[in-house]
Amino acid sequence: MGKQCRGPGINFLLCLTLKITFRYCFCSDNYLTKSLFFFAFYFYNYLSLQLPIYNMPKRILIADDDPGIVDAVEMILDFHGYDVSSTYNGTDVLSLNGNHPDVLLLDIWMSGCDGRDICRELKAKDETRFIPVLMISASKDIKQSAMDSGADDFIAKPFDMDELISKIEMLSSKASFTGAGYPAAASA
Repeated sequence: MGKQCRGPGINFLLCLTLKITFRYCFCSDNYLTKSLFFFAFYFYNYLSLQLPIYNMPKRILIADDDPGIVDAVEMILDFHGYDVSSTYNGTDVLSLNGNHPDVLLLDIWMSGCDGRDICRELKAKDETRFIPVLMISASKDIKQSAMDSGADDFIAKPFDMDELISKIEMLSSKASFTGAGYPAAASA
């Protein structure tokens, strides 16, 4: 499962209430006020388990050598609430150290490297094989080649933004389910 957090306002209020109660209780020798602290502590723990948990934004990494496409896709995904980062150099993807994205958008033909080779290398490593890869290309005939290299899905340029969003949502939910980007969770 992906990283999760509680609503920041609720945690702040619960911690503040607990701190005030703690400060007030131990300034007094009164048994009642000390009991109040333990009640507040118990109440805090109870509430922290009962509050809804909100998912952190999914992390998307875009690897494409076309700045126009990177900027447009970055802006759209950011608007949809994703945490987006990008690189113009596909080999940077191979040097991810523990900070794995939930979905990787990988261009097939980049200057200096082939996205299919990068995808094969990612899928061969234990720590990155669960990262869903959405390959993108200007050639529609290359879909089978992308899938053969280990890609989880393919979309041809120019693509419809709604189709891109639906593919990313599908792949990011797959990442949450399989524990992609979180090798310890995936191997457990």
